[in-house]
Amino acid sequence: MRQGPKGILARLAASSGVAAVAGAAWRRTHSCAPPSGCSFEEIASWPSDLNAVWKSCRDDFHFALARDARAVQDLHPASQSRLHRYVLRRGNGLLGWSAGLFTQMRESPYFGNLLVGTILDALAPPEHLDALLAHTYHGLRELGADLIVANYTHERWRGRFRRLGFFNGPSNYLLALSKPLAAALGPGPNALDRAYMSRADGDGRLNL
Repeated sequence: MRQGPKGILARLAASSGVAAVAGAAWRRTHSCAPPSGCSFEEIASWPSDLNAVWKSCRDDFHFALARDARAVQDLHPASQSRLHRYVLRRGNGLLGWSAGLFTQMRESPYFGNLLVGTILDALAPPEHLDALLAHTYHGLRELGADLIVANYTHERWRGRFRRLGFFNGPSNYLLALSKPLAAALGPGPNALDRAYMSRADGDGRLNL
């Protein structure tokens, strides 16, 4: 297999230790430390109060597939063994929830043999989103993930991920819209900025 200039540079960076130094510097300036004041836990099955989170978020979306209790249970069922379900609470109140995948890749054309964590889905109102994403990131890191990925259309989620130290990168995860839906979202490249779509929608999880 032919190796291009980028591949050669990547190998040199890895062997010289430059990549490790650069990674450490990035983590120092982009803190992923979970904030205090709330509890975060992994659960075996979804609680009954998921509807409250959906009601607190849905009016802010120009478009989204339902994330009420029934939809979440269908999207992320207990039968999926690689799925990790998380909830963020303050006292007895549910602030947000997330779903993560943890996968040992085997000769993947994209990930090689890395342990890959995916923040598959995550829903919380703006004031609790930072805490939810930071805790979910740390939850997957504690499982041993070498790399954590996420795919979201909404500008708020993308902005919060950047603040946590995530890099933007190319993706072959495509979204095809019908003409009426595309027209309803409006023209231009930023039409999806207020639409909530994640890797959990469609067949996005199949290669993860």
